[in-house]
Amino acid sequence: MFVGNFKIVIEKWKDITGYEGLYQISNRGRVKRLEGTRKVKRGEEEYTLKLKGRIVTPQVNCKNKNTYLSVRLYKNNQYKKMYVHRLVAEAFLSNPFNKSTVNHKNGNKTDNRVDNLEFMTHKEQTRHAYDTGLLKRKINDDDALFIHSNYGKYSISELANKFNVTKRTIYYTLKHRKVKRQITKKESA
Repeated sequence: MFVGNFKIVIEKWKDITGYEGLYQISNRGRVKRLEGTRKVKRGEEEYTLKLKGRIVTPQVNCKNKNTYLSVRLYKNNQYKKMYVHRLVAEAFLSNPFNKSTVNHKNGNKTDNRVDNLEFMTHKEQTRHAYDTGLLKRKINDDDALFIHSNYGKYSISELANKFNVTKRTIYYTLKHRKVKRQITKKESA
């Protein structure tokens, strides 16, 4: 819906599976605690608490700045940490091929709008990260070709020093990276 030049997005809310009547998730990636009463147990004492409905503030893991937003959902006096992007995807997207991961199309892990999310396999998500520049290879295809062609002339340590990477990266390149083309004798001369 547009008003003038502005697009108005209607926020839709759905119950979170397993937390019906307690929490809802919106198509804009917001989590809401619903108004109601909850039984709370502290030690041996149990009492009823009246809670107001409110938007739950998502948390970010401070140790890793490049991480997903999460919320704590409470039920039966216990909490469970849930990722906001997964809650949105499970509530608003179909997953007919039962793909295991949820991808942020624009690469921004804090943008949990439903139109920015899609289900993918782990392999598809990794490919997307390389294609969009979110992940960068330490060894490009030409370097991998050089490493494959010159392993034996140079030691693992020498190759690691030459490309300024760890020995583990060289081992991985030799074992897992497929070389797309072979160096001809003219190119190596």
